[in-house]
Amino acid sequence: MVVVMSVGATAEDLAVVVETVRSVGCEGFVGRGVSRTIVGDPARLGMMNPKGHRGVAEVAGTTLLRGDAVKPRTSPYACQGPGEKALKILAAVRAETGLPVVTEAIAPVPVGLVASYADMLQVGARNQQNSRLLEAVGSVDRPVLLERVDPSHGGGRRDLVVPPSRAAGADGPIVDVHAGDRTMRRRPGPDGARPGRAGPDHPVARRCAGPDGSPAGTAGLMERPTPLDGGVLIVGAGLIGTSIGLALTASGVSVLLDDRDPGALRTAIARGAGVPFTEGDRAELAVVAVPPDEVAETLCDVQKRGLARFFTDVASVKDRPIAEAVKLGCAMDVFVGGHPMGGRERSGPEAATGDLFRGRSWVLCPTAETAPEALAAVESLAAACGARPSILAPEDHDRAVALVSHTPHVLASAMAARFADAPASFLALIGQGGRDVTRIAAADPVLWRAILSANGEAVADLVELIAADLARTAADLRAGPASVDAGAAVRQLLSGGAAGHARLP
Repeated sequence: MVVVMSVGATAEDLAVVVETVRSVGCEGFVGRGVSRTIVGDPARLGMMNPKGHRGVAEVAGTTLLRGDAVKPRTSPYACQGPGEKALKILAAVRAETGLPVVTEAIAPVPVGLVASYADMLQVGARNQQNSRLLEAVGSVDRPVLLERVDPSHGGGRRDLVVPPSRAAGADGPIVDVHAGDRTMRRRPGPDGARPGRAGPDHPVARRCAGPDGSPAGTAGLMERPTPLDGGVLIVGAGLIGTSIGLALTASGVSVLLDDRDPGALRTAIARGAGVPFTEGDRAELAVVAVPPDEVAETLCDVQKRGLARFFTDVASVKDRPIAEAVKLGCAMDVFVGGHPMGGRERSGPEAATGDLFRGRSWVLCPTAETAPEALAAVESLAAACGARPSILAPEDHDRAVALVSHTPHVLASAMAARFADAPASFLALIGQGGRDVTRIAAADPVLWRAILSANGEAVADLVELIAADLARTAADLRAGPASVDAGAAVRQLLSGGAAGHARLP
């Protein structure tokens, strides 16, 4: 529960509230708050209701309202912003809240028109060299806000917002309201103004809700507590677990490590992936970094011991481990299946690297039971590791990885197995192509047996299809050059391969 005091609340008023909270068996945590700016999400401004926004000012203690009205992309129906319609909305919100408003000026919309509605004009980062626009803005009697960087839109990543903003001279609280992907819009924390932290009729909830009442944006302080501030426990100090630990510690997150293999644990700790877990330690999030066939039992054990508030795994198969966890009675509302799409042909903590997931997809597989707070915590984990969170149903995930990961591993192993008895003089001729095709076959066979077993049906379907293609190709090849030239199998295989590869992102 969040209790918002009025701006003029006294120390005595605060003491009464804290005592009331304690009287019902809860603990009160007091946040003094800061002066804030609320940024109107440009993607939603054209649909804002000018009524009912006084509550936003009261809740956030704001002194200034920014909303982009003429900037491209601010309209849900066109490439350009709503223009004067949105400027009128800003004026109406100013009348409702008493807050001065700032909005961006951009050619070819007349600067004088924008200035007639706004109290302050903004010039975007990409217009800093537009001398005509700067001259026009300077000719009107309005203060000017020069946006020297645009880190949020530039990369779409939370971890790249604060550093360039600070480098550009920002020295206050950094606030963002976004309706972008989940990594940008779910920014939890005690100071976050989120629909999930208030009733549906709360003014902040109304502001952040979409037309159907679903969350459309989040207002959150970039340097306020996140779900990872309570620390992360990683159970399993192999390649993936240690790589996560290295990425998190580099981001300033406290990491506890546990592994039944003392040697692996010592190596991971020595490499700086975290500190050893001891009984009595607790974390906000536990990462189960074990093979697929061990996920369910390990998850239940960690949950029964109360080692964390939220839980995730990193196994490359999702459907079967989740079903097994349900059967064992694991708490599924606080668990989110996860799979970082990064790896190496080498295994163990010695092969770990802190940038293993940088720029990679990190698949999250929530279920109908998943609590929003649990999903937000795991999204924060992925973002802190430099990955791009994406959402898939468990069964869809397994079909996808069968195609892009598991079956390619089978084929690489099948080809590499031909090298086992080949003459050394033959192998001495191998070039980069042969190495590329078989590189992943060097991975841990024990781990991969567990992976393929857990996703056997989907992989078997693809292996059978590919085997049929290869059988037809072999038949054409055996028939001789004339058959190869005239036959369809070889031509289809090669042209289909080129077309498929061209589709890869």
